[in-house]
Amino acid sequence: MKGKRTTSTAWTLAAVACGAALLSVRPAAAQPFAAVAEHVPVVAHDGVASNPQEKDLSDARRLLTRIEGALASGDSRSLLPFLNAKMFLTLFTGESGYYSAEQAAFILRNFFHTHSSIGCSFHNTNVGDDSAFGVGTLTFVKRGQRGSAQVFVSLAAGKGGWRITQITVAQR
Repeated sequence: MKGKRTTSTAWTLAAVACGAALLSVRPAAAQPFAAVAEHVPVVAHDGVASNPQEKDLSDARRLLTRIEGALASGDSRSLLPFLNAKMFLTLFTGESGYYSAEQAAFILRNFFHTHSSIGCSFHNTNVGDDSAFGVGTLTFVKRGQRGSAQVFVSLAAGKGGWRITQITVAQR
């Protein structure tokens, strides 16, 4: 019987030693889970995501909605703060190339002067980590005739937030 107690005590000591070893290793083993947890948005009690990356993506979605509204009303001036310093602009009226933000806003203003916008709707949007786009239909009136064009808007994430890097308006 004395042998059994010694064996039992040895097993207990071995279990305690293994448990202590596992406890000392646990923080290192938990690191991958901590890294995963960093990418999971934390939702506050008001339902708003507090993860910075999630906020950036929602900023891009909000900007696409604002662009859609500006194009629907033909308000190129409201796009100016969001235009990239150098952006690509293509219009079916013949303008195409890289322009400064001010030049692009001026060209769009002239376009909307001759093509009065009566609506714009993005039917496809996609937002990624560092780029986003919207594709839709721009409806306008020119000389009393209703027309429509396909519109493509591309955004890029930068240090100052999301910026419009490309606008393409192509006739159908």
